[in-house]
Amino acid sequence: MNKWRCSACGYAFEGEAPPEKCPSCQSVCSFVDANCYIPDCGGGSL
Repeated sequence: MNKWRCSACGYAFEGEAPPEKCPSCQSVCSFVDANCYIPDCGGGSL
């Protein structure tokens, strides 16, 4: 499962794809990939 973060409010979401509208701020915003791909970043915790 992928991790996504709202670029407007920082809401963290786990799912196959980001939602169309943020469940937290209700904005149509872009979600950034919040997955951790390097061991030094703490394992990808949100």
